[in-house]
Amino acid sequence: PFWDSYTMAVNFLKGIDCPQDVDEANRLFSIVYRKVDDLDTIGYPGGTLFLARCEANGYGTEKDLQGALLDYQNYLGMCGGNDKVYKEIEKIKRELGEI
Repeated sequence: PFWDSYTMAVNFLKGIDCPQDVDEANRLFSIVYRKVDDLDTIGYPGGTLFLARCEANGYGTEKDLQGALLDYQNYLGMCGGNDKVYKEIEKIKRELGEI
């Protein structure tokens, strides 16, 4: 499961309920990031959200704020948003100097 692996990677990155291990976090992010295309292929919108979060933070890939913003917008078009997603988008726009 992608979200379980994503959560595990975040836990390793931040040392939540385990020793902090940035290398292990990056290894997990990289594996799951490569597989996210499978989710998009079957039309699972969670894949688009995962992709946006990875790109926004440089998890498993190079940081790509423009790509992340586009993926967030695609996700909003498919699923709508919530406070957390809107805050993530606002953070990206701030980093890009758009607000």
